[in-house]
Amino acid sequence: QNLYPELSAGLKVSIGEVQYGSRYGERSVPGPPLLQPTIRYDFPFRLWTIRDKTFWLSLTASTGVLYVPVKKQIINNLDPVTGNPVTYSTKSPLYIPFYFGFYNPGAFGLGVEAFYAKGLGGVSDIWGGKMLGISYSHSKFRIDAAYELAVPVKFKVDSPIWFVSLDFLWKLGNRDE
Repeated sequence: QNLYPELSAGLKVSIGEVQYGSRYGERSVPGPPLLQPTIRYDFPFRLWTIRDKTFWLSLTASTGVLYVPVKKQIINNLDPVTGNPVTYSTKSPLYIPFYFGFYNPGAFGLGVEAFYAKGLGGVSDIWGGKMLGISYSHSKFRIDAAYELAVPVKFKVDSPIWFVSLDFLWKLGNRDE
């Protein structure tokens, strides 16, 4: 049986707390989930054949625009050097993430992915990975669930940022089966 490349588009929903700026480690407040319109491409390739059994692996790439909904708020802190009060507003950051990874093709799959997300509007870039991705692939749609870890590029955090994400993707194009 031959496997064919697939292109799919949909929405990714993530739940987690984001650290997105270096000013006192700005964090998103608990609230609505992170939303990301996503486009994904899966390219299966044959690894080897043993006794008429073919083993496949799927190279995966995806991107989109990740919006982090943050309530605008004024935060008062003391400046660590002068001791004077500092007031500023938080911002709702946007990221453009690029994911690359591997999944085993089939109805149910397991995989891993690495990503780099470019921050827009002066927020720090982040990098990380899907530590464990579980997918269900139907002939018309795909559902992926993953546990993700991320680390900001320009400033240090005490522990990695974690996300739990769920992708709902509709397969595009006509395939003859």
